[in-house]
Amino acid sequence: MKLSIPKEDPYYLSEDNVGFDSYRAGASAIGFKSLNGNIISVRFREPTIKKYFIVSVYDVNDQLYFPLSESMYGKEITAWVNQDDLKDPSYGTKEKPIPVFNFKGIGEPIRTWGGDKTGSKVVYQNLEPTNEQYKHNVLTYLTYIMPKDEFKKRFEKTNE
Repeated sequence: MKLSIPKEDPYYLSEDNVGFDSYRAGASAIGFKSLNGNIISVRFREPTIKKYFIVSVYDVNDQLYFPLSESMYGKEITAWVNQDDLKDPSYGTKEKPIPVFNFKGIGEPIRTWGGDKTGSKVVYQNLEPTNEQYKHNVLTYLTYIMPKDEFKKRFEKTNE
């Protein structure tokens, strides 16, 4: 599905549009530390269909935090969107944006640091998720992020 990320959207220009968070993936064998992953996300309101979306990538290089947002600014992307979420009126709001875990169309790779042991070598990295990253994004969302009651409602069969 084609999604436009507008330049003039006040929501996109606010600090609320870019997120950096973490999730707990479990406890370590030591017992006092937890195993965490990181989440980098960009929220925006698509002007044509007037719904909110959140592009999320999990467990990626932290340097993608702001470049992801800046690279998407004013672009049209091709996004993989769950059609059930798109049709569900409870999704697409500011409070519950439609998740996007894979996208194409943001162009050239960006320049980051860290390509060697010292972390001082410049490398170029494409921000569009690979197929493996897409699968990881979906599995991580379903396993650690999606509320358990919503997961049950969507995926568990009832004996009716």
